[in-house]
Amino acid sequence: MQLSDRHIDEFIALYQKHYGVVLERAVALEKGLQLCRFVELVVFEPENGNEYDRNKIR
Repeated sequence: MQLSDRHIDEFIALYQKHYGVVLERAVALEKGLQLCRFVELVVFEPENGNEYDRNKIR
């Protein structure tokens, strides 16, 4: 997965607005990709019921 320059700029602006810290582009890219991965994991829908049931039991 890649983030466009526009998305990186928006992430930097949002991060600065919320935390008061200006991120370097490389750090913003890394944090942005981590956020995307986190959202992907939270929204993940298993392909079959067995996988869901196995994760639900844990």
